[in-house]
Amino acid sequence: MKEATEPTNILWENRHFTDQERWTRTIHALLLIFLLVFASFAIIYYVKVTALLIALKYPNVDCVSVK
Repeated sequence: MKEATEPTNILWENRHFTDQERWTRTIHALLLIFLLVFASFAIIYYVKVTALLIALKYPNVDCVSVK
């Protein structure tokens, strides 16, 4: 075990940010998250609609009745 260094040696990398800069970064992060969630919803919706249209175009056929 080693003795801990003095607290004055610790580098606080984010202490120079103002409250407004923190809020701006928070808003940007939330907007990015919202954009990614909306994009994934749009992609899933598009794929679901496309699969439904394909299923309606080529319905299941009872092969026994065709014979």
